[in-house]
Amino acid sequence: MRINNNLNALNAHRVLVSTDNNLKKTLERLSSGLRITKAADDVAGLAISEKLRSQIIGFQAALKNAQDAISLLQTAEGALAEIHSILHRIRELAVQAANDTNTEVDRAAIQREIEQLRLEIDRISRATEFNTIKLLDGSIEPFRAFPHYVVYVPGAMNLKASLDGTFDLAGVLGTHGELNERDGVRKIDLVYGGITLGSVSLSISGKTVNVYSNGYKVLSFEVPDEADRYYVSIVRGGLKFDFLVTDVAPNPIVGFVSTVSVPTIVRWNSNYNIFATITTRLSLTTIVSFSTIVASPITEPTTISYNYNIIVPFSYSTIVERQVSQTVIRWFSLNRTFTHPTTIIVPLRIPGESMTVSTTLIVNKTFSFSRTFVGQSTVSPLFVIPTTNLQFPTTVFFTMPTVTGVPTVVSLSSAVSLSTLLSFTRWLSGPVSFSVATTLVETTLCTTRLNLVKAQVNSFEVSVATTVPIYFEDVFEGSYIYEVGQFKGDADSELDVKVSYFDRNSLQFSTIVDLQQGGVLHGELSTGSRIIYNGSNFDINVIGKKGIVARWNKDAFSIKDFGEALPHQQVVDASAIRTDERWRKSNQLVFQIGPNEGANMLFGIDKLDSGALGLIKDSLNVESQDSSERTITVVDNAIQKVSSVRSQIGAVQNRLEHTIANLQIAAENLTAAESRIRDADMAKEMMQFTKYQILMQSGMAMLAQSNALPQNVLQLLRG
Repeated sequence: MRINNNLNALNAHRVLVSTDNNLKKTLERLSSGLRITKAADDVAGLAISEKLRSQIIGFQAALKNAQDAISLLQTAEGALAEIHSILHRIRELAVQAANDTNTEVDRAAIQREIEQLRLEIDRISRATEFNTIKLLDGSIEPFRAFPHYVVYVPGAMNLKASLDGTFDLAGVLGTHGELNERDGVRKIDLVYGGITLGSVSLSISGKTVNVYSNGYKVLSFEVPDEADRYYVSIVRGGLKFDFLVTDVAPNPIVGFVSTVSVPTIVRWNSNYNIFATITTRLSLTTIVSFSTIVASPITEPTTISYNYNIIVPFSYSTIVERQVSQTVIRWFSLNRTFTHPTTIIVPLRIPGESMTVSTTLIVNKTFSFSRTFVGQSTVSPLFVIPTTNLQFPTTVFFTMPTVTGVPTVVSLSSAVSLSTLLSFTRWLSGPVSFSVATTLVETTLCTTRLNLVKAQVNSFEVSVATTVPIYFEDVFEGSYIYEVGQFKGDADSELDVKVSYFDRNSLQFSTIVDLQQGGVLHGELSTGSRIIYNGSNFDINVIGKKGIVARWNKDAFSIKDFGEALPHQQVVDASAIRTDERWRKSNQLVFQIGPNEGANMLFGIDKLDSGALGLIKDSLNVESQDSSERTITVVDNAIQKVSSVRSQIGAVQNRLEHTIANLQIAAENLTAAESRIRDADMAKEMMQFTKYQILMQSGMAMLAQSNALPQNVLQLLRG
C-alpha cells in the first residue's frame, strides 16, 4: 500500500470534475433552451445556424417589402379606377355628340365638359403618389427591352400590327434636271427620308446615255434620231430608271464651199473717153441625191418623207481698185441668196424584202450682174478686172425620215459656169480693140452619211422597282386610328382606309390608302440603310429605325355591302393601335422581395396623362359628327390602355400575394431548420441532467472513500 500518491482519489476526482463540467453544460442548455450557446458547443452548427438566422431575418424584411409594394399598387389602381370612370363619361359624351340631333351649341357644351374631364385626368396623373413617389406621371416608366405595340380595337377589318413586313420605297430616290454632254459626269444621290442610301452617276456621250454606280456601268442606251422628249424606262438590278430625253443636234447639214477666180481682161487704144459695160453671168446647177436603205422587210404600204431646204448664197468678197491713166475702176462686193425648200414623198410597196429608196432633186439658178466704167488714155492700156473669192456654199438642211432609223446617204454635186460680156455704150473717136476672157466651169461633188444625234436628258429619276423586307427596331409612341369609309373617291368608289397618327401633343399625319391595299407601313429608315451595286444587281439593305406595319382583311368590306354607294366621309368601321417606344432607362421601381441580392422584381407604370392616352385636343373633338365618331374610337383606345395598365397592376399584386405566401413558408421552414440545429431538446437535456446529477453524488461519495483508504496504514502501524 502506498501513501504518497492516492491513485484512487485522483481517479475519482478526475471523473467528478468531468461530470461537473457536463452538468454545467446541461444546466446552461436547460436554462437557455439552446443547444448551441457559444461556438465551442458546435462549430459547424453555429455557422449554419447563423446563416439560416440571417436568411430568416431577410425573409421577414422581404415579406414587409412585398406588403408595402401591394399598398403602392393599390394606390395606383385606385387612381386608375377613377381615370376609367372619367373615360367612360367622355365616351358617353362622344356617343351623344355623334348624333345629329345635336346642334352646334349642344356639341360646344359637350366639348367643354370633355375638356374639363381631360384636364382632370392630367391632374390625377400629376397628383397620385405613394410615400412622395409619383406613380402616374412617367417618373417610374417601366423598363421595355423591346417596343410595345397592341391592337386594342381590331374592328371588323381585323387589324393586325407588327414590326416586320415588305417595304415599298414609294417615291423617287434621286432626280436630276437637264443634262448635256458638255456637263460631264454628274453624281445623283439616292435619298429616302433624308437618308442617303447610295448614288449613281449619269453621263452622255454623243447619242449614248450611260449610268454608273460603285465603279460599274449599270446601263446605257442610245437616243433615237429626232427624239423630242422621248420617254425611256429601264429596270436594272432592282432599281427603275426613268429618262425623258431629246435629240438636240441641229438638223443635219451637208454642203460645200467653192471659190472661183475669173479674170476679165479688156484692151483698147484710144485718146478719147470710152463708156463700157462689163456683164458677168453666173449659172449654178446643184443636184441633191438621197438614198435610204430599208433594212427590215416591209409588209405594209409605207411612205418615207424627206424634208429639205437648200440654200445657195454667193458673194464677191473683195473690192478691187486699179488705176488706169486718170480712170479709177471699183468693183464692189455683192451678196445674193436663194433657197429651195422641198419635201419629197417616196412610196414603198415592196412586201417582205429589203430595198434602197433614192430620189434626186435638181436646182438651177442663174444670176447676172454688171458694172459700167469710163476710161480715157493716150496709151494703149491693158485693163484687167479680177473677180476674186467668188463663193457659193451650197447647204442642205435635212430632216431624217423616221420610218426605219437607218442613216440616209446624201450626195451633192454642183456645176458652175461663168460668162463675161463687154459692151460699149459710147465712144468719141479713135480705134478701140478689146478682148474678154471668160474662164472656169467647175463641178463639185460631196457625199455624206447622215446619222447625227446629240442626246440631252431633260429629266432623270431613280426609284425602287420592287418591295424590300424591313424590320423596325422601335416604334413611334402614340395612337394610330384606322377608319374604313368613303374618303377620296366618288360615292360609288371602292372603300378607303384613313390613317391618323396622334403623338402626345398633336395630330402628326393623316393619310388615305385603298382598302384593297391590305396594309400600310409607317416609319423612317435607319442611317445604316444602303443601296450598293455589285456589278449585276443592287443590294438594297433597308433597316427600319422607328415604325409600325399594319395589315387588315381587304375583303372585310365592299362598296356592294352598302348599296353600291356611300356618302363622302362616311365611316363604316374603325380600329386602333397603341404603340410604346423601347425604354431602357433605369427609373422603374425595384421591389426587393427576397433575402438575397437579385431577389427582386421590376415594376413601372407608363405615363397616363391625357397626352399619353391620345386624348389631345385634336383627337377629342366632338364639334362635328365625323369627329365625334372618331373620338369614340380614340376613347376606346384610351380605355383599353388604362385597362392594360390596371391588368398589369393586378397581375403584379397577385404575384406579390403569392410572393408573401412563399416568403412566409420559406421563413417558417428555415426557422424550423435553424431550431433543429440550435435549440435544445429539453427532454433529452433533463435526462442528461438527471444522469449527471446522480454521477455527481456517486462521484463525491467515491472520492470520500478514496480519501479514507490511506488511513488503513495506521492499523498496520498500531500492530
